[in-house]
Amino acid sequence: MRLCSHSQNIKREYEGLPELHHYELEPIGAKEHEGLTRQNAAKIDDETKIVSTQRDGDGKKEEVKVKTDVKIYENRREAEVAEANSVLANKKAGWSQQAKMAKIEARKAVATREAVLQQEVERKNALTKTESLTAQHLSMATVLKD
Repeated sequence: MRLCSHSQNIKREYEGLPELHHYELEPIGAKEHEGLTRQNAAKIDDETKIVSTQRDGDGKKEEVKVKTDVKIYENRREAEVAEANSVLANKKAGWSQQAKMAKIEARKAVATREAVLQQEVERKNALTKTESLTAQHLSMATVLKD
């Protein structure tokens, strides 16, 4: 059977290299087998620790990211609340100013109305006095004429 040139090149590259799988080797001694087993177990333990450490690190990174996102959200909410409180305070100040102005205008309206009423009372008093004096003069003239 003929192999393609690519397969032949790969086969040539691997010729002379030691086999990686111990099951293809000739039978070895029990101590060597146990040593290889322990070596493989240690290698697996090391790789497991590395993967575990990486996962822990990834988990901690994700936790920090979530906490950071939460803090950013909280800061934004605090800023929004502070802005809303500022707007409310400005509105309250405006309403207070409007209420003060309304009270002042009401006092002025009352004072103006009182002045108008006072003038009307004085005019009526003057009219009454004029009528009274006219009646008195008329009655004197009538008495003098008689």
